[in-house]
Amino acid sequence: MEKDYLDVLSKNILNDVKNMVRRNYIVLEKEQEKKTDKKMLDIIKSVLEGNDELLYKKEEEEEDSKLNDYVIRSLIQYYVAIYNDNLDLLHRLLDNGFTWYGISKYDMNLFALDKRISSNFSEEEYLDILESNVELLNNFYSSLNRKKIKEDINEEELINKVCNILKKDKYVSKTKRQDLRYLFTIDFLNSFSEEEILNLNNEQKSILEGFYNEEYKKFALKLVKDYNYSKELVYWDDFEKYFTIDEILNLSDEDIEMYECIFGYHLEVGDHNLIISNAIKKIKEIKKVNSDFNCRLNALVYSLLTKEQIMSLSEDAIDEINNRCAGYGFFKDKYDLTEKYLKRGIKFVKLKDGIKNKVKIKK
Repeated sequence: MEKDYLDVLSKNILNDVKNMVRRNYIVLEKEQEKKTDKKMLDIIKSVLEGNDELLYKKEEEEEDSKLNDYVIRSLIQYYVAIYNDNLDLLHRLLDNGFTWYGISKYDMNLFALDKRISSNFSEEEYLDILESNVELLNNFYSSLNRKKIKEDINEEELINKVCNILKKDKYVSKTKRQDLRYLFTIDFLNSFSEEEILNLNNEQKSILEGFYNEEYKKFALKLVKDYNYSKELVYWDDFEKYFTIDEILNLSDEDIEMYECIFGYHLEVGDHNLIISNAIKKIKEIKKVNSDFNCRLNALVYSLLTKEQIMSLSEDAIDEINNRCAGYGFFKDKYDLTEKYLKRGIKFVKLKDGIKNKVKIKK
């Protein structure tokens, strides 16, 4: 192969390899990058000599295309291993069948070769940790780069913190229901000490998975951190708006389900916020009379019926009213249903239920 062409081709391949490396959130520091580039150019040239078409076969030639992918992927792995002085680890990972690939062709778990992580463990310990925490660590690693773009962070400190936690509990992100693959966000790690994280129960970790400093998540953080709260609310911002912390701490699971039914109100009838506010107010008044009240009713019902009427509803009437509300939301446009139709239907169910109750009492 002509020398100048070999140099040009090698540099193009090296640039493609480095682009893929950066796509996987590897940040290359200039001096180490230059040293690695020099070594990689020699390796790429040795691969190409006598095989100048190896990396440029037509895509429709399936077997050749697969070969090309293996070459490029191997060069990507090799680049990161050389950059981190971690070639022995690369071979060990390959020998142990480490899972390198993610969703797309060049989405790779290259974080595993970052010496800032691997140096925290013995080789055997590291392989053991990686076996059950690849996605957790990959998501943490990518979040470092995304956070670094917006603000200064102490990467070394955060990496050491994650490694220390995994050394003490390699199953820290596992619960009976799911693997918490996004547990180690930067905001979460900055909000808790190592010991606090290790002492969180499964419910608390589920609440804080994917934690970023949005307003509603800050409220969840406050409840967990300051009050050891462990009930997973869906509508955190609504609970913060309508309840005091003391009220939330005293809510039963049934209460939470009832209120989340209210917060989930989505019928295009009346003023949404006013309907929810009125429903919460009326439920609180009912609870003063009957603390066991926990009927899961559509929020609109509280604007149409009195407290006494709501408390007297039978289970059959509650089911029928909720079905009418669901049917209205589903068929409204198809059958050109009106708000008046829905409201009249709810009141009719109540009237019918009242008549049934009177008949039962007479009997």
